[in-house]
Order: sequence, then C-alpha cells, then structure tokens
Amino acid sequence: MLSLIGFQSKRRRQWKGIGALSLLLVGSACAEDLLEQPLEQLLDTEVISATRFARQITDAASAVSVLNAEDIRNHGWRTLSEVLDHMRGMQISHGLFYPIVGARGIGGAGEFAGRVLMLVNGIPVNDNIFEQVFLGHDAVLDVALIDRIEYAPGGGSALYGHNAFLGVVNIVTKAGRDIDGGEGEVLAGQHLERQVRLSLGDRSKDGGEWLASITAHQNDGMPVREVGALRENWRADAYQFAFLGKWKGLNWQWLSARRSVQDNSEFTSGNFADANHVLALGYDAEPTPDSRLSTRLYGGAYRYRFALRDNYLHYGGSWWTIDTQFAYTGFKGHRLTVGARYRLDPQIEFKTYDGSETDNTLAAHGSTKRASFGVSVEDEITLFDGWTTTLGLRAERRVGQNPGLIVIPGYYPEELVKSLRQPTPMRTLFNPRVAVVGNPLPGWTVKLSRGVSLRLPSPYLEGDRNIDPSHPERLRSDEGNVEYKRGTMRWLGSAYHFRLLDPLSSGGTGASQVDGRGFELEGEYQWRGIRMRASKTWQHTQVNTDEGLLNSPHSVVKAMLSVPLNGEHLRASVAIRRTSPYRGWISNREINTIPARTTIDLTFLAKKLIGPLDLTVAWRDVTDRRYEAAHPFNLSDEESKGTRHLWVAISGAWR
Repeated sequence: MLSLIGFQSKRRRQWKGIGALSLLLVGSACAEDLLEQPLEQLLDTEVISATRFARQITDAASAVSVLNAEDIRNHGWRTLSEVLDHMRGMQISHGLFYPIVGARGIGGAGEFAGRVLMLVNGIPVNDNIFEQVFLGHDAVLDVALIDRIEYAPGGGSALYGHNAFLGVVNIVTKAGRDIDGGEGEVLAGQHLERQVRLSLGDRSKDGGEWLASITAHQNDGMPVREVGALRENWRADAYQFAFLGKWKGLNWQWLSARRSVQDNSEFTSGNFADANHVLALGYDAEPTPDSRLSTRLYGGAYRYRFALRDNYLHYGGSWWTIDTQFAYTGFKGHRLTVGARYRLDPQIEFKTYDGSETDNTLAAHGSTKRASFGVSVEDEITLFDGWTTTLGLRAERRVGQNPGLIVIPGYYPEELVKSLRQPTPMRTLFNPRVAVVGNPLPGWTVKLSRGVSLRLPSPYLEGDRNIDPSHPERLRSDEGNVEYKRGTMRWLGSAYHFRLLDPLSSGGTGASQVDGRGFELEGEYQWRGIRMRASKTWQHTQVNTDEGLLNSPHSVVKAMLSVPLNGEHLRASVAIRRTSPYRGWISNREINTIPARTTIDLTFLAKKLIGPLDLTVAWRDVTDRRYEAAHPFNLSDEESKGTRHLWVAISGAWR
C-alpha cells in the first residue's frame, strides 16, 4: 500500500537564485482588483465545464460553483486541494502524501480512482494508471495561473465520458494578456517550506498571446497544512512548468509537474517520485455564422517510482486522444452539439524489482494496452420563452487487455499468459442525460436533471483485483436546483439522489449498491468590496451491507469572508470549514469514528506595502488540530504534530 501513497527520486540540489528573483520583483505593479466587479458581472462568466461550448452559469444544466483568481489570491490558496476544499459539495481527505478528492459522500483516503474528472482548459489531466487527480504541489498547474475554477456536480458522462462520474472540475487558466509582462513570488514558511515562482506573458498586435511559468517548491515531505509534520528526516521537492498560448484559431498548452520525496529515516530509508506531463494542441473555427468546430489533439505521460532499500517498483503510462465537436444553431429552437473522441493508451505498465537497481532482478510485472472510441450528441431545445430542455447521449466502446494480470516470471505457463493477454472486446456503454432549465420568475432559475453515468475499472488500482475489465459501475442520479439572483446577492439550493450499482471500490464495505441523497445550500453576497460566501451540505449514504460507507461525513459547512481594510491596500480574509464525524481509517489502521473537526484559516494581503511589492501572511489552521486519518500509517502522539502552519510571501508584477 505504501507504493500507492508516493514515491521519489534522488535528492535535488539546494535552491539558488531566490535573491535574484527578489530584485526582479522591485519593478512590479498590482493587477486590477477583480473584486471591484459587481457580483452580477461575475455571475455572467461563461462556464466551460457544464458543456464543452461556453454558456452562462444561469443557463447551464448543472449547479455550477465558481471561484476566481481574486478569491485564490485573497485567501492565499496555494494548492488545488485548498481551492477545492472551499467549494460546495466537495470533500478533501488525505493520506500522508496525496490529497484525495471526494464528492457527495463518496471518496477518501485509499481510493485514488477517479470519480471526478479534472480538466485544464477542457483537457483531461487524470493519469491513466490510477486515474488519480493530483491536487498538491504535484499537480500539473500552479494555482497562481488559474483565472477561474468551475465545479459542475453530478454525472457528466453523457458529455465527457469516463471519469465524469460525480462531477467535473474545469480549470480556466490565465492568458498572456493577464500577465502582460512578468510576475514573481518568493515564499517561506514552517515545515522547511520554500517556494519561488516566475511567470512571463504577453499579447501581440495580431491577437496572439503566450504565457510561460515555472514554480519550485520544497518542504518536509508532507502536504503541509493538511497533515502536519512527522518527526522524521524527510524532504520533498516539486517543480511545475506551464507554457500556454493561442494564435488566431490555434491554441496549445504544455503542462508538466514532478514531485519527489526523500525519506532518510533509519527504518525505511527510501525515496518516492511521480511525474505528470500533458501536451495539447487545438483549433477552433466558425465555418458558418451558425456553426462552430473545435478539434483537440492531446496526450500525456505519467511516471511513478518507489524505492525502499533494495526493492523498488515502477509504474508508467502514456496516452493520446483526438477529440472533435461540432455545434450548430441553424435549426430554430435547437442548439445541437455532436462530438467524437478516439483515445489510445499505448502504455500501462507495472514492474517491481528485488535487489539493487543495478541487479535488475524482475520480481513481477504487468502491462496492458487499450483503446476507446466514443460519440456524443446533445440537443438544447427551446420549449417556450425562458424554458429549455437538453437531451444528451454518449456511446463509448473500449478494447483492451486484462489490466489485472500481474506476472511473476517462471510462475505462470507461457500459454496462460498469452491467453490472458488477448484483447478483451467490450460491449458499447451508453450514458444518457436529460435536463430542464427554466426561469419561472424574474431572478429565479430552476434546473432539473436525470442521467446515467458509467465508469470502467482503473488499470492498477481496481484492475489488480482481477475485476472484469468490461464490467462498469453505474450511477443513476436525479438532481433539482433552485437559484435566486438579485443585485449582488445569490442563493442556490440543490437536492439530489443517486444509486451506485456494482461499485468498483466501496470504501472497504464490499457493498454492491450505494444509495446517496443530500441537500446543498450556497449563498454569496458582495458589498463595498466585502465578499461573503457560505455553503452547507447535508449528505447521507447507505450501502446494502451491515457496515456504513467509509469516509462519508453527514454534514460539511464552509464559510469565507474577505474584507478590505484601508481601502484596497490591506485585505483580511478568513475561511472556516467544519466536517461532522464519520467512519474511516484512523492512524493505527483501524476503522473507527474520526471526530468532527473545524479548520480556521486567516490570510492578510498588503498591496504595495514595500514599493510596488505585495506582502501575504497566511496562518493555516489556527486551532492546531491533530489529523486523525493519516491512513495507512501508524502515527502515535509522539510522531505526529498539529497542522498549524505559518507562511509569508512577497510577490509583484512588472509591465
């Protein structure tokens, strides 16, 4: 299990150049404060994740939540796990090395498999080994480059296919014009934390623009604020690189991240490392005034390496996809979208070795290939003034070898190995969805939806349990949303029910069916630069066994407040989250009740405090709670600490 938690490469060199970057920051100037925009303008932001083609939030069939760059800056969030942990309906839990995302009561430590799909500018970034979403400093994108992040809960397989099971998270990045020169930041904090970032961007006269950024981060090996520090001799280094741009109809992005952890403790003495790379090239065109064509060619690679004394293992995966969509509005009262996607995974590989790296004694290995093809169609039909219905259907078919085959050299007969590695044809999977969106009264929006989402086993998290690779888990979901917007005030209520059949992983219960229902309430208000947002989620999950579902709190409360002091030169922000008790793995590897916990974060932002430079001071978890669920490690009181964490950053921009 330790191999699924993290891995690392050799220790990197000590950092250099922080002082040089600090000198570059002296020429900085602050960007325009987005909080000066009225809430109604923010609510008119186009949403990319609700459909592949942008539409307004109030028109999307999902109850979309949005956080923007100013929210991220004011609250000092530095990882995707911090950002998602403040979004309605999402829950973040942690092993020692990886934050894990869950939604609507499903998902927790030990379950890396992706039931939430993550996109960056519409491009999937889940790996193809565990189908995991990386949310820490190993994520493919530094949150400082996010323009906004959108979460559309509920089954999205009708449009996005595999992994869009409990929701879709889409990250829209900043563009070259948002940087318009350069930005930089240096940061230092507790737990040996250091970080430096340099971003450059520009926009040409012909409308083309580009953005390049590199971030280097270092700490004591923990996800910092989520778990706290162990009293061990550990060190982690992480690097994130991004190069994005567009010119006329072309657009591209290259995202890369690598994180390594060196364990120098006397007992284990190992290292862990993982690396993620995503490359995408797209073209958008409008063949006629009533049509739009979007084509994407993208691919990625993932590498995982774990070494412990004289034993080590390796996971490797690569994939590429061609995805095209065509939208047509020429038929009166219809908005028709047709899509096709072909994906090839030429490498899904596992190897483990006994002995030193130079001996290369192969102890066990497994590999597989797979390909899939899917088509989708969606029609948004105008029923009458202010009311539309959306009918969507996706059909997908996958062919691949048995991903669960782990070969021990000389143990299995060669004929058996060949037979098990024959391609496994799979039946066509259908993902339907229907939704109705209407405006019964001024300021009010009603959204109703029903759909079925399917998800196949991930290769080496669920596939290694010898699960039938052609047998998916099924999610049948119903959802209703009521939204009210007036001026700078917005309220949203969402009620849902789902039934999960044949779950591939069920939180340790062995259940064949999971029923969930819940209610989510969210409100936000803005007045004279003060921005308030709060949400409460009530959720209940039930399985068809005597045991309850693990990692499923009944109640999650989130509240955020950002207040300007002395105009916009000084801003104070507070974020509070409370999670009710729930059953889960505790630090001594037993299933027990994890107590309720409340987390309070404080952030102070001083603009142009030192010439053109901005100063951020952040105090995480001021109550210094002890993390109870660091599965699967044994943590005694002497080994673990609280999670209070203080860091200070200086940042600026130059034009």
